[in-house]
Amino acid sequence: MVTSDEFTRLIPWAFYSLLLQQSAELLRRAVCCPGFLHTAVLCYISLLQLFLEGHTLTPATEPSDSQMEPFQILSHTKQFLLRAISQTSPTALSASQLRQLESQCADLDSEVAAALSGHLDRHSLSPEMDFL
Repeated sequence: MVTSDEFTRLIPWAFYSLLLQQSAELLRRAVCCPGFLHTAVLCYISLLQLFLEGHTLTPATEPSDSQMEPFQILSHTKQFLLRAISQTSPTALSASQLRQLESQCADLDSEVAAALSGHLDRHSLSPEMDFL
């Protein structure tokens, strides 16, 4: 309620800009946290949509060595997400979450959709209680 719609739309940029600057150990621990992969994929989808719509951040000053350009953030984000998917337990997402994320990724990034399907869909053959 205290932020504008524009700031809210840019949350995925902020999420990944900060996340990609963290240590490997913190990222490894984050990937293991319940709900992280679901959030990370949703933020990636939003980030990709912003990029495709041309809504990228432009640095207020000349980029320093530690700042990444928008395309670099997107590229590093995809690499991180593909690694996170491969490191995540197949039970990290419910079948309904997996279907939702796959369908949202299908048109925007078929590689991420395939990674989700290939790595995490293994558990969908067993009975599962999505309501838990």
